Amino acid sequence: IDAAGQSLYPSRLRPTRRFRRPLSEGRYEIHVTDVDPAILARAIPELQLNAVSNVAVLAGELVAGGLELALQRISLLGGRVVAVFSSDDSHD
Repeated sequence: IDAAGQSLYPSRLRPTRRFRRPLSEGRYEIHVTDVDPAILARAIPELQLNAVSNVAVLAGELVAGGLELALQRISLLGGRVVAVFSSDDSHD
C-alpha cells in the first residue's frame, strides 16, 4: 500500500498537516470509520485493532514518522480518521 501511495502522490515528500505541533514517536490511538476492520488490520499490522460498532480503534507504539504513514494508509483505503490521541495529550 505504501508503494501505491508513492505512485499516486510522487511529489508528496512530507505529508501536510493541520497542526503545528511536531508528531513524534510514542503511543497513539487512531479512531477510524468507513473501512473494513479486516482490511485495516492487514494494512497497519504494527497497531492493535479493536472494532466497536462502525468505529475501528488502532492503538500502539509508533516510531517517528509512523503516525503520518498510518494516516496515509488509512486515506488510501478510503477511511476517515475521526480522532487521534497520543499519550502526551494534556487534558486541561
